[in-house]
Amino acid sequence: MFATVRVSRTPILTRTYSAPRTTLSDTKPGKTRPVNQPASRCRLEPLLVIHCIVNYPVLRAPQVGERRFSLDVRGVAAATVSGMETCEDCGFAWVQVGRDEIASRSIAAAQQIANVIVANADRSRIRPTPERWSALEYAAHVRDVFLTIRDRLVIGLVEDEPGFKPLYRDQRINLGLYASDTVTDVAGELVVAANMLARLFDEIEPQLLDRIVQYGFPDPLPRTLLWMGQQAVHESEHHLADITENLGVD
Repeated sequence: MFATVRVSRTPILTRTYSAPRTTLSDTKPGKTRPVNQPASRCRLEPLLVIHCIVNYPVLRAPQVGERRFSLDVRGVAAATVSGMETCEDCGFAWVQVGRDEIASRSIAAAQQIANVIVANADRSRIRPTPERWSALEYAAHVRDVFLTIRDRLVIGLVEDEPGFKPLYRDQRINLGLYASDTVTDVAGELVVAANMLARLFDEIEPQLLDRIVQYGFPDPLPRTLLWMGQQAVHESEHHLADITENLGVD
């Protein structure tokens, strides 16, 4: 099983991904897949800026337990790939979120999540199924995503094309790190985290938003600081939908 990324002279990036059989760590946040059920295949046509610093294919043997990636650069030293990257589950399109929308949409989604979990405090702690996160766990995850992206923006402004350690979203829950979180605490912290991210993002000079970072989720790819801001919006709005679905509210 392997994933293939092709960068060509045409403005389209096509990626076909077939993941190995899995249990928890490489499924989407809050949802697990039985061991014997293979992951689905997906096809994305994203808007990306990819800097290829080599002009020949790079191949190496995968390490034990590592996915294999094959990159065919076909002599292209640098490529700008345009198209439309969308979330398979919610339809979110990163490119459709403008710089001036990022702060307001992130704060609005955070406030909606806070209002929903406070209004449904007892049920927010309950998982609808053992494999799906509770509304409170989703809210705590979004809080931590805001704080993580905020720090990564600073690193991306200071360092050239940095990479980041994972968020370890599943491990935070599996290790019981959210166990003492209350609905009241998470609701307040979530709104504070959204405002902290929004204020910092709004201070970044527009010309610096094209700076490149190596972002590891959902797949390891070069991303811009602007994309990270757009990803904050995606995380908050996507998980708002997960939370309302959990609780059966609009």
